[in-house]
Amino acid sequence: MPCGPACSAPILLNERLRAKPTRKGRLCSFGAYPYRPSDLNQRVLANIQLCVKIGRWTEGPGPSCYRACKKPKGPGRIMEQLKVWNRRSSKGTAQATGARTEKKRRRWSDITIDLSQPRHRRNLLLAFLAVNAVGVLVLFAGVSGIHYAESSEFCGATCHPMSGEYIPYQASPHANVECAECHVGAGVRYFLRSKVDGMRSLYYALTDTYEKPIRSPVRNLRPARETCEQCHTPKTFTDNIIKTIKHYDNDEDNTLVQSTLILKMGGWQESTGVSEGIHWHVSNPVYYIAADEQRQVIMWIGTEHNGGEIKEYFARDILGMNQTAFVENAREKGEIRRMDCIDCHNRSAHLIPSPDVVVDQALSDGRISR
Repeated sequence: MPCGPACSAPILLNERLRAKPTRKGRLCSFGAYPYRPSDLNQRVLANIQLCVKIGRWTEGPGPSCYRACKKPKGPGRIMEQLKVWNRRSSKGTAQATGARTEKKRRRWSDITIDLSQPRHRRNLLLAFLAVNAVGVLVLFAGVSGIHYAESSEFCGATCHPMSGEYIPYQASPHANVECAECHVGAGVRYFLRSKVDGMRSLYYALTDTYEKPIRSPVRNLRPARETCEQCHTPKTFTDNIIKTIKHYDNDEDNTLVQSTLILKMGGWQESTGVSEGIHWHVSNPVYYIAADEQRQVIMWIGTEHNGGEIKEYFARDILGMNQTAFVENAREKGEIRRMDCIDCHNRSAHLIPSPDVVVDQALSDGRISR
């Protein structure tokens, strides 16, 4: 095994005493090596000391001969030789791996199933039962996980805790309605979209990078026709409702003041085909354009009457402008919204009463002494 043009003939270990190399030479590589190449990396430092001056030979128990190089090559020659042995080792390992793979392939190819043999039938039945049992367990775990992920407890207390919304929800009339029924929607499309949004919310919760305070996702709310109207149908007429509101003054006696209201709920009348009262807009659609994301600043209102005629109302801020262009521009951007239940009942499930209302309710119920 030559180590380069600068090397001389091999010097056998048993002829070491007869060889008289010059002190200018330096041991730089190996000759024949009896050990497996894979053992070299672990044993080379323990067996051989390389690149020492010729005048101070050091013998290890491993190699059978050295080469004396007249010109020193340094550690680079050692690393080059190690790479050669590593390539040989890798080749041998690949051959061994291929042999083992071929052995396994032959062993599996020799397996045959003979249903006439009782042992084969029994093993096949056991394998079938085991696969089905695992499948049932996986299916049960998946269905249970989906149901738990759609529960209000998971949404409000586990996935993305929202105490400010979850606590009022538990005390609201909609406490028995799951969060997913209003915020997710039915169908695979809404389900997948909610899970993607949920992963984003979970990341924000784990990294504590969510927006504070949390804003209501007004833009992403589902239409009321898909949520509220599943229980509260607008086609059922409701007569007037009398409501009494109790309020206690801030004087020494906490004087009670009662206000009685008559609410003309109205609704759709099947006999006349017209909606009346507060819910007259059921048969007369109302459209509007909001200037902010929370829909608190209204710039334009359009009411549709019989025959499709629309009566428009403009805010003072846009009076004198090209009002038609303003409406058409909003229409192209999809900013015209039809009024529905959420525009009036916007905190139906997450109502946070003011302190005055809470104290009045507690005094009225007798939980606080007057």
